[in-house]
Amino acid sequence: MLFITWAAFVGSDKNEHYLIAFDPALIEFQHVHPSFKNGLWSVDLNFLTNGRYWIYLQGKSKALHKEFTISTRLTVQNEKEANTITALKEQRNGVSGNSVVSLSEEKLKSGQMVMPLVNFLAWRAPGVS
Repeated sequence: MLFITWAAFVGSDKNEHYLIAFDPALIEFQHVHPSFKNGLWSVDLNFLTNGRYWIYLQGKSKALHKEFTISTRLTVQNEKEANTITALKEQRNGVSGNSVVSLSEEKLKSGQMVMPLVNFLAWRAPGVS
């Protein structure tokens, strides 16, 4: 178990720190802001399916003067059956409803920032202005 006091964080706004939880199928996702009450950090999470979730806590340390990430795994049982994990292939294009996403062939480099470029195209059904 890891104990982190409120004083270890920069700032006093709870929205400066957040916890992210997601399942291996990348279907269940939660982004919450922890609160510090009575000497304990707490968050409200609602896991609806079984699975071994990834949990990430992010914030900024006063001692190190830099952002940090702490991660762990959480196993949830006795809920609905876990989501099916779909094996992903090398895919550069995707479609969901009216949305289309295309990735370039440019490779990402470790330790360097990435800025996605997004183009939005207006689509209207025929006869709609």
